[in-house]
Parts: sequence; C-alpha cells; structure tokens
Amino acid sequence: MNSANEREGVQPSAYGWVALVLAGLALQAWFSKNGADLAVFELAGRRALSGQELYRLDEAMPFKYSPAAAFLLSPFALLPHRAAHFVWNALSVLALLRLLRWSCRRASLGQSLVVLALHAPFLHRLFALGQIDALLLWLMVESESRAEGFISGLLWALACLFKPPFLIFLLLALAFRQWRRIAGLAFGLALGLAIDWRELPRWRELLEVTTRPMLCGDPENQGLVGIACHYLGGAIFAIPLAAALLALFAFASAKGGPKLAAASAFFLSAFLSPLCWQTNLLSLIPLAYLLVEAIWRTRSTALGAALTAAVAVNALGYDLLGRDRFFAVLEHRHYGLTALFVALCGAAATALARPVDHPLLQ
Repeated sequence: MNSANEREGVQPSAYGWVALVLAGLALQAWFSKNGADLAVFELAGRRALSGQELYRLDEAMPFKYSPAAAFLLSPFALLPHRAAHFVWNALSVLALLRLLRWSCRRASLGQSLVVLALHAPFLHRLFALGQIDALLLWLMVESESRAEGFISGLLWALACLFKPPFLIFLLLALAFRQWRRIAGLAFGLALGLAIDWRELPRWRELLEVTTRPMLCGDPENQGLVGIACHYLGGAIFAIPLAAALLALFAFASAKGGPKLAAASAFFLSAFLSPLCWQTNLLSLIPLAYLLVEAIWRTRSTALGAALTAAVAVNALGYDLLGRDRFFAVLEHRHYGLTALFVALCGAAATALARPVDHPLLQ
C-alpha cells in the first residue's frame, strides 16, 4: 500500500502521447454520440434538486445509483447536455491519466501502448455514452494513494455510493489494519445514506426488479455471473466460483505483495459484481500493467503471446464484425473471459516473480 505521505510525481512529456490518444477518443465520441448514460445522470440530478422521485420503474433507462449519488451528479444537470458531455469526457480523460500513471508507477514501468490497445473498446464506449467508471476508479486510486488516512475512507465511500462492489477493498483495509481509513468509509457511507433517506426503499425496490433479468439475460454482463449463466446454466454457480477466485487472488497477493493485492481488488470489484458491463473492465488496468512488467522483466514469449491474443480478442467489436455478429460473439462473454485470462496471467507472473514485501503477508 502507498503510505499516507506518498506523492507521485509525473513527467508531463512521458504522458503527452497518452493524453493525446485519450483526448482524441473522447472528442471523436463526443462528436458522434449522444451520451445516453450521462443523460440519465443529468435527469437524476434535476430530480434531486427539485425534490422529485428519483426511481421510476416505467423508464427504459432508470437511474440506479444511491440518492446521494444523484445529488453529487446534480451540477451536470445545470449545463446544456452537449456541454455537460464535453466536461464529463474531459474529466474522464483526467481520471484515466491518473489511473494509468498510478498503475504504471506501481509496476515500475513507463506507459504501455498495449494496455491502451487492450482497453480501447471500453474507452471508446465510456466516452461515447458518458459512463462513470473512469471517475469512480479515480476516486479509488486517490483513496489507495492515501490508504492510511480518514480522507482515504471518505473518497472510498463516495465511490461505494455509486457502486457498492468497491467494498471488496475492505478485505485489504482489514488485512493492513487501516482503521482510520475504515472509519472514514463508515462515516462517509452513513452520511451519504442519510441524504434523502426516504428514497432508499424505492432504490432497493428498483434494484430488485431491474437487476434479476440482467444477470443472465443480458449479453453485456461480462462478469463472473454472466459467465456462470452462459457456461454453467445459472447465476447460482457464480457463488462457488467467486469464492474460488477470491481464494486464488488472495494466495497470489500473499506471494506478490501489496501492489498485487491492490491491483487484484480493482479487478475483482468489477468482475465479481452481479452486473459487470464492458466499461467496468477498465478496472483491469492495474493488473494489466503488472503483466506487462512481468513480460518486460522476464522476456517471456508465452506471456507476450497471451497478451497479444487478448488484445486481438478485445478488438472483436462492431467495426470488425458488424452489429449482429458482434452480439452473437458477446453472448460468449469474450470480454469477461479475456479480462479474467489477463488478470490470472498478471497475478501469477507477479506472484512468482516478486518476494513478499509486507510483514502482514509473510
């Protein structure tokens, strides 16, 4: 884990080309798409400001985050949609630069084109729809960078008010005895849930009604639940699979140290979520960098070929296959399986190559 006083510098020139690539993707998506997900956030923000009901089952794309999240999103409701989408994408670019910087520094690497190529389909979708994953990962990166303090817990709580699966980081916080961080999390969650608490029952009802059909019926669910549904015939099989994955990554982290533990938590927060959409898999970035580091250090042809194959599989999108063929491929959860493959390779390579570097994991 990073100490509370750690400050990560950055050489602007080392990230200039990455910023240009991300800005280009963001602008292209802004010109060609309508930010459909952001429109949902804007509507929720307007309703929160005017005291209207947030959760409505009759909407095709209902708002699914906590009532506090709607208030946090309300500033974007004050802007025209196109302006809000531009600002949103600009913030997402900054968030991704921070995530990439944090990931590559922990892996003792410079920026890697292959990591961007691996995540290119998710990056474009994020910018096109105005999805929130980059901003939430930014919160978690800042939380990890201040992991010993109360502020870290508050940042973590903000992310959890949008996506509760980030609570998986509690396993790390307990293992490293980060009591002030846990206190900040508890305080932040209590404060957040107290905001417009009367909406909480309606929020729970909406999640119960809308989540169940998507567990197995939506091919865009690329997480462990979707994989269990497709290959084993039911979501219930995700429970033992999740337990096995947690045990496997915990064992690898005990060998690979805190960097691997944190990177694994990022990945599992998405992959073990009941609904893991494509852009959620941006959480694979820290583990992907550890895999690139292992390839660079060992000059392993097998690991290099594995990562190259993963990039090729992730390239199977609309432009290459056409819409109908793409959704037929998506049914097989190729994004989720590829992410799991990269994560396992990265965790295994890091665990085998790194000594234990924290007394709690010895």
